[in-house]
Amino acid sequence: ASTVPRPSRWALTRKLSVQLKSQLKTRAMAPHFKLPCRDVLMDEKLDIELVDVDDPEVEICLSAPDEKGLIYTSSAVFKPRNGVVSLTKDAPLAGSYSGIDPMGLFCSLRPPDSGPPWARLFKKDVLSPFVHELSAYPFPRSAAVLTRASIRRWYKSPGVTRIPVRSGRLRGTLFIPEGEGPFPATIDLFGTIGGLLEFRSALLASRGIASFALAYFKFEDLPPNLDKIDMSYFEEAIDYLRAQSCVSSVAVIGVSLGAVLAVQCAASFPEKVQAAVSISGNYFLSQAVHYKGTPIGHCKEVDMSFVKVREDGVIEALACNEEHDRKHPDCPGTLKSSGLKSALLLLSGDDDRNWCAAPGHRRYCSLLEQNGHTPPVFDMCYKNAGHIIEPPFAPPCLQSFHPSFGVTVAWGGVPSYHVAAQAHAWRVLLCFLRACTRSPAARALEPAPAERYAASFQQHYVDPLGRDVRSPAQSKKNCE
Repeated sequence: ASTVPRPSRWALTRKLSVQLKSQLKTRAMAPHFKLPCRDVLMDEKLDIELVDVDDPEVEICLSAPDEKGLIYTSSAVFKPRNGVVSLTKDAPLAGSYSGIDPMGLFCSLRPPDSGPPWARLFKKDVLSPFVHELSAYPFPRSAAVLTRASIRRWYKSPGVTRIPVRSGRLRGTLFIPEGEGPFPATIDLFGTIGGLLEFRSALLASRGIASFALAYFKFEDLPPNLDKIDMSYFEEAIDYLRAQSCVSSVAVIGVSLGAVLAVQCAASFPEKVQAAVSISGNYFLSQAVHYKGTPIGHCKEVDMSFVKVREDGVIEALACNEEHDRKHPDCPGTLKSSGLKSALLLLSGDDDRNWCAAPGHRRYCSLLEQNGHTPPVFDMCYKNAGHIIEPPFAPPCLQSFHPSFGVTVAWGGVPSYHVAAQAHAWRVLLCFLRACTRSPAARALEPAPAERYAASFQQHYVDPLGRDVRSPAQSKKNCE
C-alpha cells in the first residue's frame, strides 16, 4: 500500500507563516482608531483618526460616565476620505457638534434624556481619570460596531504630589508639580457652591504651577454658610503657601465669589500676593467680610429686582451691576482699588446669566486707573461665553443645580463660543501666572510675552471662534 508523504518541517513552517501573515493583514485592514496616547491630561488636544474604513459613512460615538454613574454621550456622522476619518481635519455631516473641532465629541457630551437636565460633568476625585469610550458604526446603523477604543483623561499627572492640608483652621489640598522647584503657586478658590474642588488645582500643578485648593465653607468643620467671611483665614493660607520650600511666589485665583475674594486678598495683603485672577468676578462684596473682627464692609441691600425666574423654573440674574450702581453709588463693599501691587487678570463672558461679570470688571478697571494702579491689568471679555469658565475640552456648564441655594441656576453661554472661550482663557491664564509670579530678577533675565504690556491696562473683547479681538466698547451685548 502506498503511503502519503508527510510534509517536511520547512513546508509546515512556510504554511504557518503564510497563515499568520494573512491574519495580520486582515487585522490591519479592519477599521480601528489611531490614538496619540491612551492616557492624557484634560487640557490636551487629541489627534484622533478612524482608519481602514470601507463604509461610505460612519458614526463615531463617545461615552463617559460621571462619578454617580450617569452616562454622558455624544456622536457625529462622517464621510471617510480614502478610508480615513480625522477629527482634526474633517467636519461632521451631522451630530452633536458642527465644524472642524478635534475635541468636538468631548465638548458636546450630554447627559441622557432620562437624566436631570441640570446635570454637570465634573470631577471631585482627581486620583481617578475620566474614562471615555470611543466606538464607530456604519451609518445608518445596520450592523454591529466596527471598532472600539478607550481614552483615560486625567486632571492630575502621575508626577504631581497631592497633599491633604489640615493645618490650624486650613482645610484644603496642596498639589506640587513634579521636579525640584521652586514653583510659582496659586491659592485656588471656588464660589458659593462651597466644599472642596480640586480639579483645577490638579491640572495647574500638572502644568508646573503649585496650587492650593482651599475650602472656606461647607466642608468638614468649616462654617456651613457664608454669613461671615474672615479674611484672616485666607491670609493664613497665603502664609502657609509662602512657607513651603518649593514655592517661589503666590497668586490667588477664583471664580464667581471666589474671584471677588481673590482680588480682595490682593488688596488686603499686597506684600504677599504677586498676582490675582478673577474669573467671572465683580467689584463689590456681596457677603459680610471682616478681618480679625473688624468689618471690611459689604453691600447689605443688593437690589433683587434683577432676578428672573424663567418658565422652566431656572433662575437668571441680569443687569445686576447696573442695578447695583444705580442703587448704591457709594457702596461700602466696593473692593479696594488703591495700594494694590499685584498684576491682575480678569476673565468674563458677555453672555453671563448669573451676575454679569463683564461690566463689573470694567468698573473695577476704571477704579484702579483712577487710583494710579501701575502693575499690568488684563481684562478679557469673551463673546457669547457664560459665567462658568473652566479648564478646556469639557462640556460647558450652561446651567446647573446649585446645592447651596437649592435651585437650578442659569450660567449662560452659547456652547460653541463658550467651549472655545475656555480653551483660549486657559492658555491666557497659564501664560499670565508664569509671567507675573516670577521674581523680578528672573523676569529681567527672561522677559515673558505678557510683559510686553507691563504697567498698562489691556482691555480686550475676544471672539473665541474668530479670534476677533476688539475693545470692550465694541461688544454687542456687554450684559447691558
